[in-house]
Amino acid sequence: MKLTPSPYQAAIYERLINDTCHIGINAVAGSGKSTTIVNALEMIPPTASCIFLAFNKAIVNDLQSKV
Repeated sequence: MKLTPSPYQAAIYERLINDTCHIGINAVAGSGKSTTIVNALEMIPPTASCIFLAFNKAIVNDLQSKV
């Protein structure tokens, strides 16, 4: 089941699709940052390069299991 993105997530996805700039996401715990990142990966062309930075190893491990 696909969830409807929040207005904040929609703004991030729109910027990702329409701009060539860097995007930083700063939000509180449980706000959907990891979900937003995983969904954004589907919008990035496979030939493009990207980097995700995480605050700690637990977040890295969680994202690796989802990607």
